Amino acid sequence: CRDEILKCSPGDEEGVVECLKGLKHKEMSRVCRAQLFHEEEEEAEDTEVDFTLMRGCKREIQQHCPDEQADNLIHCLKDFSKLGGNFDQTCLAVIKRRTVQRMKDFRLNPNLRSAAAAPLLSHP
Repeated sequence: CRDEILKCSPGDEEGVVECLKGLKHKEMSRVCRAQLFHEEEEEAEDTEVDFTLMRGCKREIQQHCPDEQADNLIHCLKDFSKLGGNFDQTCLAVIKRRTVQRMKDFRLNPNLRSAAAAPLLSHP
């Protein structure tokens, strides 16, 4: 992703990854898109490896969703943010970006993916 990284402003690794996620697919090589998608899949499966989410929403997670399973953390945060909790703008922006990501591709939505697979697994 060297060429794509050059399109991002310099900063820490977390900022570069978020910048890459914001690029349009046509602005990225096939190899870079595949690597980035793999990263997004890992983050969707286990939000604990989503450092932007964990850092940006640390207080909100501790306050509203401390015992939530990793695959349901985004849902929990989104639900509490709608109730008018005092959510930091950074956290709200991360929740919004992750929600959009999951809406764009069902493979990045663990709940939807498992719900879609259930009927397929029950039929021989």
